[in-house]
Amino acid sequence: MAGESAVKTQAVPWRTPFFYGWVIVGVSVLVTFIQSAMSNPMLSLFVKPMGDEFGWSRGTISIATTIGSLLGGPLGLLIGPVLDRRGARVVLVAGAGIIGVAIFGLAVASTLWQFYLFYTIGRMIFMGATTMAVGVAVSNWFIRRRGRALGVAYMGDRVGGVVLPLLTMLIIASYGWRWAWVVLGVIVWSLAIIPALLLMRRRPEDVGLRPDGGLSPEMLPASETPAAPEATFTLREAMGTPTFWLIASASAMFFMVVGAANLHQFPHMLDMGVPPALAVGALSAISLFAGVGTITWGFLVDRIGPRLCLTINFSIAALSMVLLLLMRDTVTAYAYAVVYGFTLGGGTPLLSVAWANYYGRGALARIRGATTLSNQAFNAVGPAIAGVLFDLTRSYTIPFILLVVAYVLAAVLSLLARRPVSPMRRA
Repeated sequence: MAGESAVKTQAVPWRTPFFYGWVIVGVSVLVTFIQSAMSNPMLSLFVKPMGDEFGWSRGTISIATTIGSLLGGPLGLLIGPVLDRRGARVVLVAGAGIIGVAIFGLAVASTLWQFYLFYTIGRMIFMGATTMAVGVAVSNWFIRRRGRALGVAYMGDRVGGVVLPLLTMLIIASYGWRWAWVVLGVIVWSLAIIPALLLMRRRPEDVGLRPDGGLSPEMLPASETPAAPEATFTLREAMGTPTFWLIASASAMFFMVVGAANLHQFPHMLDMGVPPALAVGALSAISLFAGVGTITWGFLVDRIGPRLCLTINFSIAALSMVLLLLMRDTVTAYAYAVVYGFTLGGGTPLLSVAWANYYGRGALARIRGATTLSNQAFNAVGPAIAGVLFDLTRSYTIPFILLVVAYVLAAVLSLLARRPVSPMRRA
Protein backbone atom coordinates (compact mmCIF):
# COMPACT_ATOMS: atom_id res chain seq x y z
CA MET A 1 0.00 0.00 0.00
CA ALA A 2 2.79 2.41 0.86
CA GLY A 3 4.56 1.70 -2.38
CA GLU A 4 1.36 2.19 -4.31
CA SER A 5 0.70 5.51 -2.61
CA ALA A 6 4.21 6.70 -3.35
CA VAL A 7 3.86 5.91 -7.02
CA LYS A 8 0.54 7.66 -7.19
CA THR A 9 1.86 10.74 -5.43
CA GLN A 10 4.56 11.13 -8.08
CA ALA A 11 1.90 11.36 -10.79
CA VAL A 12 1.45 15.12 -10.24
CA PRO A 13 3.85 17.09 -12.52
CA TRP A 14 4.68 19.53 -9.72
CA ARG A 15 3.42 20.58 -6.32
CA THR A 16 1.19 23.62 -6.49
CA PRO A 17 0.57 26.10 -3.64
CA PHE A 18 -3.14 25.47 -4.13
CA PHE A 19 -5.33 22.41 -4.61
CA TYR A 20 -4.33 20.58 -7.79
CA GLY A 21 -7.98 20.23 -8.71
CA TRP A 22 -7.86 23.82 -9.91
CA VAL A 23 -5.20 22.80 -12.42
CA ILE A 24 -7.71 20.25 -13.71
CA VAL A 25 -10.24 23.07 -13.96
CA GLY A 26 -7.72 25.22 -15.86
CA VAL A 27 -7.10 22.50 -18.44
CA SER A 28 -10.86 22.04 -18.73
CA VAL A 29 -11.27 25.75 -19.49
CA LEU A 30 -8.90 25.38 -22.46
CA VAL A 31 -10.74 22.29 -23.71
CA THR A 32 -14.18 23.87 -23.47
CA PHE A 33 -12.81 26.96 -25.20
CA ILE A 34 -11.55 25.06 -28.24
CA GLN A 35 -14.51 22.68 -28.51
CA SER A 36 -16.84 25.65 -28.97
CA ALA A 37 -15.47 25.72 -32.53
CA MET A 38 -17.80 22.79 -33.24
CA SER A 39 -20.87 24.35 -31.62
CA ASN A 40 -24.02 25.27 -33.50
CA PRO A 41 -23.52 29.04 -33.08
CA MET A 42 -20.17 28.73 -34.83
CA LEU A 43 -21.64 26.66 -37.66
CA SER A 44 -24.40 29.24 -38.06
CA LEU A 45 -21.73 31.75 -39.16
CA PHE A 46 -20.84 29.47 -42.07
CA VAL A 47 -24.44 28.78 -43.13
CA LYS A 48 -24.73 31.71 -45.52
CA PRO A 49 -21.22 31.79 -47.07
CA MET A 50 -21.07 28.04 -47.61
CA GLY A 51 -24.74 27.86 -48.59
CA ASP A 52 -24.31 30.66 -51.12
CA GLU A 53 -21.19 29.10 -52.64
CA PHE A 54 -22.51 25.56 -52.93
CA GLY A 55 -26.27 26.15 -53.10
CA TRP A 56 -27.01 24.30 -49.86
CA SER A 57 -30.20 25.13 -47.93
CA ARG A 58 -30.36 25.65 -44.17
CA GLY A 59 -32.08 22.32 -43.75
CA THR A 60 -29.33 20.60 -45.73
CA ILE A 61 -26.59 22.12 -43.59
CA SER A 62 -28.53 21.37 -40.39
CA ILE A 63 -28.39 17.66 -41.19
CA ALA A 64 -24.66 17.72 -40.44
CA THR A 65 -25.34 18.58 -36.81
CA THR A 66 -27.98 15.86 -36.73
CA ILE A 67 -25.60 13.17 -37.92
CA GLY A 68 -22.77 14.29 -35.66
CA SER A 69 -24.97 14.50 -32.59
CA LEU A 70 -26.54 11.10 -33.26
CA LEU A 71 -23.10 9.51 -33.56
CA GLY A 72 -22.08 11.20 -30.32
CA GLY A 73 -24.65 9.09 -28.45
CA PRO A 74 -23.10 5.64 -28.95
CA LEU A 75 -19.65 7.20 -28.65
CA GLY A 76 -20.57 8.39 -25.16
CA LEU A 77 -21.51 4.83 -24.20
CA LEU A 78 -18.06 3.66 -25.27
CA ILE A 79 -16.21 6.57 -23.68
CA GLY A 80 -17.89 6.22 -20.27
CA PRO A 81 -16.03 3.09 -19.11
CA VAL A 82 -12.74 4.53 -20.44
CA LEU A 83 -13.24 7.69 -18.37
CA ASP A 84 -14.02 5.69 -15.22
CA ARG A 85 -10.96 3.45 -15.64
CA ARG A 86 -8.31 5.69 -17.19
CA GLY A 87 -9.51 9.24 -16.63
CA ALA A 88 -10.02 12.16 -18.97
CA ARG A 89 -6.47 12.67 -20.24
CA VAL A 90 -6.52 10.15 -23.08
CA VAL A 91 -10.02 11.21 -24.12
CA LEU A 92 -9.20 14.92 -24.18
CA VAL A 93 -5.88 14.56 -26.02
CA ALA A 94 -7.34 12.28 -28.67
CA GLY A 95 -10.52 14.33 -28.87
CA ALA A 96 -8.73 17.64 -29.43
CA GLY A 97 -6.51 16.05 -32.04
CA ILE A 98 -9.44 14.61 -33.98
CA ILE A 99 -11.45 17.84 -33.77
CA GLY A 100 -8.48 19.69 -35.24
CA VAL A 101 -8.21 17.24 -38.12
CA ALA A 102 -11.94 17.57 -38.80
CA ILE A 103 -11.75 21.37 -38.89
CA PHE A 104 -8.82 21.32 -41.31
CA GLY A 105 -10.89 18.96 -43.44
CA LEU A 106 -13.75 21.47 -43.49
CA ALA A 107 -11.35 24.10 -44.80
CA VAL A 108 -10.75 22.08 -47.97
CA ALA A 109 -14.24 20.57 -48.39
CA SER A 110 -15.80 21.15 -51.80
CA THR A 111 -18.71 18.69 -51.85
CA LEU A 112 -21.62 18.00 -49.53
CA TRP A 113 -20.40 14.55 -48.54
CA GLN A 114 -17.02 15.98 -47.54
CA PHE A 115 -18.73 18.63 -45.42
CA TYR A 116 -20.89 15.97 -43.76
CA LEU A 117 -17.89 13.70 -43.15
CA PHE A 118 -15.63 16.24 -41.48
CA TYR A 119 -18.26 18.17 -39.58
CA THR A 120 -19.96 15.09 -38.20
CA ILE A 121 -16.63 13.68 -36.98
CA GLY A 122 -15.80 16.88 -35.11
CA ARG A 123 -19.34 17.25 -33.81
CA MET A 124 -19.40 13.61 -32.67
CA ILE A 125 -16.23 14.06 -30.60
CA PHE A 126 -17.50 17.34 -29.12
CA MET A 127 -20.90 15.97 -28.15
CA GLY A 128 -19.98 12.41 -27.18
CA ALA A 129 -16.50 12.67 -25.68
CA THR A 130 -14.86 15.96 -24.70
CA THR A 131 -17.85 17.65 -23.05
CA MET A 132 -18.56 14.61 -20.90
CA ALA A 133 -14.86 14.14 -20.13
CA VAL A 134 -14.61 17.66 -18.72
CA GLY A 135 -17.70 17.20 -16.56
CA VAL A 136 -16.50 13.87 -15.18
CA ALA A 137 -12.92 15.07 -14.61
CA VAL A 138 -13.94 18.12 -12.60
CA SER A 139 -16.67 16.23 -10.71
CA ASN A 140 -14.09 13.66 -9.64
CA TRP A 141 -11.90 16.36 -8.07
CA PHE A 142 -14.61 18.32 -6.26
CA ILE A 143 -17.63 17.56 -4.09
CA ARG A 144 -18.40 20.53 -1.80
CA ARG A 145 -17.20 23.04 -4.40
CA ARG A 146 -18.37 21.04 -7.38
CA GLY A 147 -20.82 23.63 -8.70
CA ARG A 148 -18.40 26.53 -8.74
CA ALA A 149 -15.58 24.36 -10.12
CA LEU A 150 -17.76 23.17 -13.00
CA GLY A 151 -18.94 26.73 -13.52
CA VAL A 152 -15.36 27.88 -13.99
CA ALA A 153 -14.51 24.88 -16.18
CA TYR A 154 -17.32 25.60 -18.61
CA MET A 155 -16.35 29.27 -18.76
CA GLY A 156 -14.02 28.33 -21.61
CA ASP A 157 -17.01 27.56 -23.78
CA ARG A 158 -18.49 30.95 -22.97
CA VAL A 159 -15.26 32.84 -23.61
CA GLY A 160 -14.90 30.92 -26.85
CA GLY A 161 -18.44 31.90 -27.73
CA VAL A 162 -17.47 35.56 -27.41
CA VAL A 163 -14.03 35.50 -29.02
CA LEU A 164 -14.35 32.89 -31.75
CA PRO A 165 -17.47 34.27 -33.52
CA LEU A 166 -15.94 37.74 -33.75
CA LEU A 167 -12.66 36.33 -35.01
CA THR A 168 -14.45 34.02 -37.44
CA MET A 169 -16.63 36.75 -38.93
CA LEU A 170 -13.58 39.00 -39.34
CA ILE A 171 -11.69 36.28 -41.18
CA ILE A 172 -14.68 35.34 -43.34
CA ALA A 173 -15.17 38.97 -44.34
CA SER A 174 -11.48 39.51 -45.08
CA TYR A 175 -10.19 36.17 -46.37
CA GLY A 176 -13.17 33.85 -46.86
CA TRP A 177 -14.74 30.99 -44.96
CA ARG A 178 -11.99 28.47 -45.78
CA TRP A 179 -9.32 30.48 -43.96
CA ALA A 180 -11.70 30.84 -41.03
CA TRP A 181 -11.77 27.06 -40.64
CA VAL A 182 -7.97 26.90 -40.90
CA VAL A 183 -7.49 29.41 -38.09
CA LEU A 184 -9.98 27.54 -35.90
CA GLY A 185 -8.07 24.31 -36.47
CA VAL A 186 -4.79 25.92 -35.43
CA ILE A 187 -6.40 27.28 -32.27
CA VAL A 188 -7.77 23.85 -31.35
CA TRP A 189 -4.43 22.10 -31.68
CA SER A 190 -2.33 24.80 -30.06
CA LEU A 191 -4.40 25.30 -26.89
CA ALA A 192 -5.66 21.89 -25.80
CA ILE A 193 -3.44 18.94 -26.65
CA ILE A 194 -0.25 19.65 -24.67
CA PRO A 195 -1.93 20.91 -21.46
CA ALA A 196 -4.28 17.93 -21.37
CA LEU A 197 -1.42 15.50 -22.00
CA LEU A 198 0.87 16.90 -19.31
CA LEU A 199 -1.49 18.07 -16.57
CA MET A 200 -4.74 16.07 -16.55
CA ARG A 201 -5.08 13.42 -13.82
CA ARG A 202 -7.93 11.00 -13.15
CA ARG A 203 -8.85 11.51 -9.48
CA PRO A 204 -7.34 13.20 -6.41
CA GLU A 205 -7.01 9.82 -4.68
CA ASP A 206 -4.53 8.81 -7.39
CA VAL A 207 -2.10 11.51 -6.23
CA GLY A 208 -2.54 11.25 -2.47
CA LEU A 209 -5.32 13.83 -2.13
CA ARG A 210 -9.03 13.95 -1.48
CA PRO A 211 -11.76 15.92 -3.28
CA ASP A 212 -11.77 19.65 -2.52
CA GLY A 213 -8.17 19.49 -1.27
CA GLY A 214 -8.15 17.07 1.65
CA LEU A 215 -5.58 14.31 2.18
CA SER A 216 -6.27 10.70 1.27
CA PRO A 217 -6.87 8.28 4.18
CA GLU A 218 -3.40 6.74 3.65
CA MET A 219 -1.72 10.15 4.12
CA LEU A 220 -3.80 11.42 7.07
CA PRO A 221 -2.12 11.79 10.47
CA ALA A 222 -3.11 9.03 12.88
CA SER A 223 -5.04 11.54 14.98
CA GLU A 224 -7.43 12.46 12.14
CA THR A 225 -10.47 10.45 11.09
CA PRO A 226 -11.18 10.04 7.35
CA ALA A 227 -14.37 11.60 6.06
CA ALA A 228 -17.35 9.33 5.58
CA PRO A 229 -17.38 7.77 2.11
CA GLU A 230 -19.82 9.28 -0.39
CA ALA A 231 -22.75 7.22 -1.61
CA THR A 232 -22.12 5.73 -5.03
CA PHE A 233 -24.42 3.98 -7.48
CA THR A 234 -23.62 1.51 -10.20
CA LEU A 235 -25.17 2.16 -13.59
CA ARG A 236 -27.73 -0.57 -12.97
CA GLU A 237 -28.67 0.89 -9.58
CA ALA A 238 -28.95 4.40 -10.98
CA MET A 239 -31.21 3.28 -13.81
CA GLY A 240 -33.46 1.66 -11.22
CA THR A 241 -34.37 5.03 -9.70
CA PRO A 242 -37.11 7.34 -11.07
CA THR A 243 -34.75 10.30 -10.66
CA PHE A 244 -32.42 8.92 -13.33
CA TRP A 245 -35.17 8.95 -15.94
CA LEU A 246 -36.51 12.34 -14.87
CA ILE A 247 -33.10 14.01 -15.14
CA ALA A 248 -32.34 12.17 -18.37
CA SER A 249 -35.61 13.39 -19.88
CA ALA A 250 -35.06 16.98 -18.73
CA SER A 251 -31.53 16.81 -20.10
CA ALA A 252 -32.82 15.58 -23.46
CA MET A 253 -35.23 18.53 -23.66
CA PHE A 254 -32.38 20.91 -22.84
CA PHE A 255 -30.13 19.49 -25.53
CA MET A 256 -32.92 19.60 -28.11
CA VAL A 257 -33.68 23.26 -27.47
CA VAL A 258 -30.04 24.33 -27.36
CA GLY A 259 -29.25 22.46 -30.56
CA ALA A 260 -32.09 24.11 -32.44
CA ALA A 261 -31.76 27.61 -30.99
CA ASN A 262 -27.99 27.81 -31.34
CA LEU A 263 -28.06 26.91 -35.01
CA HIS A 264 -31.08 28.91 -36.14
CA GLN A 265 -30.90 32.04 -33.97
CA PHE A 266 -28.34 33.80 -36.20
CA PRO A 267 -30.18 33.26 -39.52
CA HIS A 268 -33.41 34.28 -37.75
CA MET A 269 -31.82 37.53 -36.59
CA LEU A 270 -30.77 38.31 -40.16
CA ASP A 271 -34.28 37.49 -41.39
CA MET A 272 -35.68 39.95 -38.84
CA GLY A 273 -33.52 42.73 -40.26
CA VAL A 274 -30.75 42.73 -37.67
CA PRO A 275 -27.53 43.91 -39.39
CA PRO A 276 -24.92 41.11 -39.64
CA ALA A 277 -22.40 42.89 -37.41
CA LEU A 278 -25.02 43.45 -34.71
CA ALA A 279 -26.25 39.87 -35.07
CA VAL A 280 -22.72 38.63 -34.43
CA GLY A 281 -22.63 40.98 -31.46
CA ALA A 282 -25.80 39.33 -30.16
CA LEU A 283 -24.11 35.92 -30.40
CA SER A 284 -21.21 37.31 -28.40
CA ALA A 285 -23.68 38.75 -25.90
CA ILE A 286 -25.18 35.28 -25.49
CA SER A 287 -21.77 33.87 -24.64
CA LEU A 288 -20.92 36.84 -22.42
CA PHE A 289 -24.06 36.43 -20.33
CA ALA A 290 -23.66 32.66 -20.46
CA GLY A 291 -20.31 33.22 -18.76
CA VAL A 292 -22.03 35.27 -16.07
CA GLY A 293 -24.66 32.57 -15.77
CA THR A 294 -22.11 29.77 -15.60
CA ILE A 295 -20.43 31.28 -12.55
CA THR A 296 -23.70 32.41 -10.95
CA TRP A 297 -25.46 29.07 -11.29
CA GLY A 298 -22.29 27.26 -10.20
CA PHE A 299 -22.18 29.12 -6.89
CA LEU A 300 -25.95 28.92 -6.47
CA VAL A 301 -26.15 25.15 -6.93
CA ASP A 302 -23.59 24.62 -4.15
CA ARG A 303 -26.01 26.44 -1.85
CA ILE A 304 -29.51 25.29 -2.82
CA GLY A 305 -28.87 22.11 -4.80
CA PRO A 306 -29.41 21.05 -8.43
CA ARG A 307 -33.14 20.27 -8.25
CA LEU A 308 -34.30 23.80 -7.51
CA CYS A 309 -31.59 25.37 -9.68
CA LEU A 310 -32.56 23.33 -12.73
CA THR A 311 -36.24 24.12 -12.24
CA ILE A 312 -35.59 27.86 -12.04
CA ASN A 313 -33.08 27.80 -14.88
CA PHE A 314 -35.33 25.97 -17.33
CA SER A 315 -38.32 28.16 -16.41
CA ILE A 316 -36.39 31.34 -17.23
CA ALA A 317 -35.04 29.67 -20.37
CA ALA A 318 -38.61 29.09 -21.56
CA LEU A 319 -39.12 32.84 -21.35
CA SER A 320 -36.05 33.34 -23.53
CA MET A 321 -37.61 31.15 -26.21
CA VAL A 322 -40.70 33.38 -26.09
CA LEU A 323 -38.42 36.35 -26.75
CA LEU A 324 -36.87 34.47 -29.67
CA LEU A 325 -40.33 33.79 -31.05
CA LEU A 326 -41.35 37.46 -30.71
CA MET A 327 -38.06 38.87 -32.02
CA ARG A 328 -38.61 41.62 -34.60
CA ASP A 329 -35.61 43.96 -34.36
CA THR A 330 -32.17 44.53 -32.84
CA VAL A 331 -33.56 45.50 -29.42
CA THR A 332 -35.53 42.29 -29.01
CA ALA A 333 -32.57 40.32 -30.38
CA TYR A 334 -30.36 41.61 -27.58
CA ALA A 335 -33.08 41.11 -24.96
CA TYR A 336 -33.24 37.49 -26.07
CA ALA A 337 -29.44 37.23 -25.99
CA VAL A 338 -29.24 38.39 -22.37
CA VAL A 339 -31.94 36.07 -21.00
CA TYR A 340 -31.03 33.05 -23.10
CA GLY A 341 -27.32 33.45 -22.45
CA PHE A 342 -27.76 33.67 -18.68
CA THR A 343 -29.76 30.43 -18.57
CA LEU A 344 -27.66 28.65 -21.19
CA GLY A 345 -24.58 29.11 -19.02
CA GLY A 346 -26.16 27.10 -16.24
CA GLY A 347 -27.59 24.15 -18.14
CA THR A 348 -24.55 21.92 -18.60
CA PRO A 349 -22.90 22.63 -15.21
CA LEU A 350 -26.17 22.12 -13.35
CA LEU A 351 -26.83 18.80 -15.06
CA SER A 352 -23.24 17.72 -14.35
CA VAL A 353 -23.68 18.57 -10.67
CA ALA A 354 -27.01 16.72 -10.52
CA TRP A 355 -25.55 13.49 -11.88
CA ALA A 356 -22.49 13.62 -9.61
CA ASN A 357 -24.31 14.71 -6.45
CA TYR A 358 -27.08 12.16 -6.83
CA TYR A 359 -25.09 9.13 -7.95
CA GLY A 360 -21.51 9.64 -6.75
CA ARG A 361 -18.19 9.29 -8.53
CA GLY A 362 -17.80 5.51 -8.69
CA ALA A 363 -19.53 4.94 -12.03
CA LEU A 364 -20.21 8.56 -12.94
CA ALA A 365 -18.90 8.36 -16.50
CA ARG A 366 -20.86 5.18 -17.21
CA ILE A 367 -24.03 6.77 -15.84
CA ARG A 368 -23.54 9.93 -17.86
CA GLY A 369 -22.55 7.92 -20.90
CA ALA A 370 -25.83 6.03 -20.71
CA THR A 371 -27.71 9.30 -21.17
CA THR A 372 -25.75 10.46 -24.20
CA LEU A 373 -27.93 8.44 -26.56
CA SER A 374 -31.05 10.38 -25.62
CA ASN A 375 -29.19 13.68 -25.25
CA GLN A 376 -27.60 13.50 -28.66
CA ALA A 377 -30.68 12.06 -30.34
CA PHE A 378 -32.72 15.05 -29.19
CA ASN A 379 -29.86 17.45 -29.88
CA ALA A 380 -29.78 16.04 -33.40
CA VAL A 381 -33.52 16.15 -33.94
CA GLY A 382 -33.90 19.75 -32.75
CA PRO A 383 -31.84 21.53 -35.45
CA ALA A 384 -33.07 19.21 -38.18
CA ILE A 385 -36.77 19.64 -37.40
CA ALA A 386 -36.39 23.40 -37.06
CA GLY A 387 -34.54 23.58 -40.36
CA VAL A 388 -37.02 21.40 -42.22
CA LEU A 389 -40.02 23.26 -40.78
CA PHE A 390 -38.45 26.54 -41.86
CA ASP A 391 -37.87 25.21 -45.37
CA LEU A 392 -41.52 24.09 -45.53
CA THR A 393 -43.18 27.16 -43.99
CA ARG A 394 -40.54 29.87 -44.57
CA SER A 395 -41.06 30.78 -40.91
CA TYR A 396 -39.62 29.86 -37.51
CA THR A 397 -42.94 30.31 -35.67
CA ILE A 398 -43.81 26.62 -35.28
CA PRO A 399 -40.32 25.39 -34.32
CA PHE A 400 -39.81 28.17 -31.77
CA ILE A 401 -43.18 27.41 -30.13
CA LEU A 402 -41.99 23.82 -29.76
CA LEU A 403 -38.84 25.07 -28.03
CA VAL A 404 -40.92 26.98 -25.46
CA VAL A 405 -42.92 23.84 -24.69
CA ALA A 406 -39.76 21.73 -24.38
CA TYR A 407 -38.19 24.04 -21.80
CA VAL A 408 -41.41 24.13 -19.74
CA LEU A 409 -41.45 20.33 -19.75
CA ALA A 410 -37.78 20.27 -18.67
CA ALA A 411 -38.60 22.53 -15.72
CA VAL A 412 -41.44 20.27 -14.56
CA LEU A 413 -39.31 17.13 -14.87
CA SER A 414 -36.50 18.75 -12.88
CA LEU A 415 -38.88 19.73 -10.09
CA LEU A 416 -40.00 16.10 -9.80
CA ALA A 417 -36.42 14.73 -9.68
CA ARG A 418 -35.60 14.25 -5.98
CA ARG A 419 -32.31 12.91 -4.62
CA PRO A 420 -32.43 9.10 -4.83
CA VAL A 421 -32.06 6.92 -1.75
CA SER A 422 -28.56 5.44 -1.41
CA PRO A 423 -28.41 1.80 -2.52
CA MET A 424 -28.31 -0.89 0.17
CA ARG A 425 -25.63 -3.49 -0.46
CA ARG A 426 -24.65 -6.63 1.36
CA ALA A 427 -21.38 -6.48 3.26
